[in-house]
Amino acid sequence: QAYEYKDKNFIGNKTSVDENIKDQIESHHNELVESIVETDDVLINKYLEGEEIGNKAISDVFKKAVIARKVIPVFAISSGKNFGVDILMDYINSLLPSALDIPPIKAKDLDKDSEIEIKPSPDGSVLAYVFKTMADPYIGKLSIFRIFSGIININGNYYLSSPEKTYKFTNLFKLQGKSQSNISEASCGDIVAVSKIMDISNDDTISSQNQPLKIPETEYFSPTLPRAVIPRSKGDEEKVSNSLSKLIQEDPTIRQKLNLEVHQNIIWGMGELHLSITREKLKEKFDVG
Repeated sequence: QAYEYKDKNFIGNKTSVDENIKDQIESHHNELVESIVETDDVLINKYLEGEEIGNKAISDVFKKAVIARKVIPVFAISSGKNFGVDILMDYINSLLPSALDIPPIKAKDLDKDSEIEIKPSPDGSVLAYVFKTMADPYIGKLSIFRIFSGIININGNYYLSSPEKTYKFTNLFKLQGKSQSNISEASCGDIVAVSKIMDISNDDTISSQNQPLKIPETEYFSPTLPRAVIPRSKGDEEKVSNSLSKLIQEDPTIRQKLNLEVHQNIIWGMGELHLSITREKLKEKFDVG
């Protein structure tokens, strides 16, 4: 089955497959079906014996295989023109696990100094993980986190793992592209943000002050490519250094170090493209170059 998009209609209309690629499409479809049935003992036996397998049986096993990470589906879409996005969203809804379908999250109970498992549930202990921080020109430092269990409310007090303190969350934001909208609470599975908590950082665990928890931190690759940072304007060294420090909060794979031998600030990145993007961010966000 093929889908046609035209006249700025972002919902595809079903159409027949081009005869020139029909055999190729059928071959790829058979490969996908084989990859799916290989993950299930019952279906693979039926498949090898030539028995007909219904679409529902394949769909059910497909979802289980995706959740178990045995099959990784790939979609060809155009986000710029919105071609195929409707199909992608349908499959995200039908294939990917909900927040309640994932296995229990391993965390350290800081009071008892022991590892425990938290089952995802809106009624469970509060457990969230900060995976990104960024500087917003209007609302300041913005920390984005995923809630694995429990409910986080505005004006609630929550424990942060790295500063080892409890903070009051005076705001919560739902993110939609570049815009943010205020919300009063967020639940298990939500990805939301809080602003103006200066001590929060990437890899922080957010939990209840009555049960402080910590999720193992992400291990980042070490940067490999150094470059000297030379400000265009004399006297801007401190401004550039401060701006880089803010970017490092957003991206832990960036490093900066003052080389005392040559009296230069050295920035380390993952490659030329990474450093080029960092330079553009410095110019766009902090007006330094």
